[in-house]
Amino acid sequence: MARPRWTKRPQNYCGSCGYSWYPRGSNRSAGCPRCGSRHVKLGVELFFEMIAAAVMITARCVVAATLAVVSAMQWLFRSEHRRRVADTVSTAYRKMKAVATSALLWFGNWLIEMKTDAFERPLVFVGKLLILAVALFLVCVLGAYCGQQWRG
Repeated sequence: MARPRWTKRPQNYCGSCGYSWYPRGSNRSAGCPRCGSRHVKLGVELFFEMIAAAVMITARCVVAATLAVVSAMQWLFRSEHRRRVADTVSTAYRKMKAVATSALLWFGNWLIEMKTDAFERPLVFVGKLLILAVALFLVCVLGAYCGQQWRG
């Protein structure tokens, strides 16, 4: 049985003029056929950049919310047991910030590596997609379980 052949190459996009086309000869063109710009990206790269941007925005919102909660806790306990609570909260704040920063950097690098894996190591790419799917599933199940326990 003959293996099917790809009929199209990945679509290329020009970062300067916004033109899109299917290249001939190689997957990535050296320049835009309309304006000649060398700022050429693959459609898959744009997809991963949008996912990475969404993850980073979400992560920043989570970090900002966490910092707001910690700041509110510091404000609430300002009058009573000020020194003891402030030391505990500031230590927890520093540790949370360090853990959140390192986790975000690791996850961002992991997503960036997925872009190269999509073309160079497809099995690794599929494995990473499965890991993301399982992680999202576990977060949803854990969220539903915690919500059910909280409601009583």
